[in-house]
Amino acid sequence: MSPTQLHQFTYPSPPSPTPDPPPPSPTFEDWWSTQVKQHPFLSPTFDPWRATVPVLRRSLVALGFPMTPGARKPALVRAFEHNAPLLVPQFEANLKACFPPSPPQALRPRGVKRARGARDADEAERRGEGDETKRREDDDEAARARLQLKRQKLAALDRDELDDLVQFRDDMRTAERRLEASMGEFESVRWKVQRLLGELNKGLAALDDARAKCAEWRESMTDDLRLWLSMQ
Repeated sequence: MSPTQLHQFTYPSPPSPTPDPPPPSPTFEDWWSTQVKQHPFLSPTFDPWRATVPVLRRSLVALGFPMTPGARKPALVRAFEHNAPLLVPQFEANLKACFPPSPPQALRPRGVKRARGARDADEAERRGEGDETKRREDDDEAARARLQLKRQKLAALDRDELDDLVQFRDDMRTAERRLEASMGEFESVRWKVQRLLGELNKGLAALDDARAKCAEWRESMTDDLRLWLSMQ
């Protein structure tokens, strides 16, 4: 059989499939912004006195703090302020240890069978090494970006503004305590007024009874006087 005839029975090998590249890993800033939206107490400007009751309940549950289902806002705020200095840094450290999140792994190409029976795995290994190098570079860039962001926040921090915020928070807490004390005094005064009203009603009822008895006594004396006069 001639070479021309042999060429008619030779089939070209199929092209090797190109796997889809994995989605890009999120930066630390984007990831941390998502975590702060999910857990508002991670923000440095979080004020429990301005937060709603559902937010306070979710925050305490996320921190693993047991609470009473019927607790009101002052009790929730006091519980958060008492336990936040210990629980929030630990929660933040555990959360940051989960970064970067594991991206979905692309399917490893099975390889294409060549004419000699070998599998094309070298290309997949080289691609995996390149992805690992790129991920390390992205992590370094994210670390530098976090450091730069911290420096910018420290540079933009105004000491007077911070003092004003702290003073405002202290004033709000003092006003809350005064309001609670005033409510307690109001309840005490209201109870005393109700007791005095009850005693006054009893006194009025006794006065009505005395008036009725006086009227009966006057009528009886009048009848006796008329009888005595008629006998004269």
